[in-house]
Amino acid sequence: MCLHMGLYTIFQCLAVLGGLTVYPRDTQVIAGDTAKLTCSTNNPSMAIYWNYYPVGVDPSSPDSRPTYVYRYGDVIKRFRARFQVERNESAGATNLVIGQVNASDAGTYICQDNDGFGETGRAQLIVLGMQDIVWRYTISFRAPQKCILKTIHLRKVFQFFSFFNKKNSF
Repeated sequence: MCLHMGLYTIFQCLAVLGGLTVYPRDTQVIAGDTAKLTCSTNNPSMAIYWNYYPVGVDPSSPDSRPTYVYRYGDVIKRFRARFQVERNESAGATNLVIGQVNASDAGTYICQDNDGFGETGRAQLIVLGMQDIVWRYTISFRAPQKCILKTIHLRKVFQFFSFFNKKNSF
């Protein structure tokens, strides 16, 4: 439809393609709660797509590849258990809703209109909450022959780990 070159045709194409009217915003959510990222276009006849980049991946890097979340009117299979899309076609809205948010959901979410070829909006999803950290270590030493020495050895081991944890705490 927009293959003809000329000033009038270019303006026609821009009117057909449209643009985003509501952009997703950076969102903080507590682990286990629900997050909602909003995105709307002024051309509801063209679909909005959602992509995801995990924490540590720069979406603007040429080497990074998106993880598709919502394309072709459907949530990608691996996300269907907790991810949903709320659509309001008359408003051009395609909002991403993530239930039971966990730490692995944190990262950058990008919505893109015009069937994934148009304007983009991006937001950071920040997941707050306790993260279980398991430290595994092995302590091996010979048991001393006297009980008093055993107690002294254990104190030294605990003092060492106490010092180690204070020095390398988060």
